[in-house]
Amino acid sequence: RPAFHTLVDVRRLAAGGHLATPRDAPPGKARAAAWFRDIGDDVDTAMLRRLRDALEHL
Repeated sequence: RPAFHTLVDVRRLAAGGHLATPRDAPPGKARAAAWFRDIGDDVDTAMLRRLRDALEHL
């Protein structure tokens, strides 16, 4: 089945009370994957990281 229809089914189950939704802790700040953090510190990578950080703060 396509993923969209699966998500719709999960939403319907949760709305009907048939599926527990965890709400214990708020989500923390997302971290980049280790392979992405270890790419390097060249000029292009540094610029892309600054751009990513700026977009996250919007």
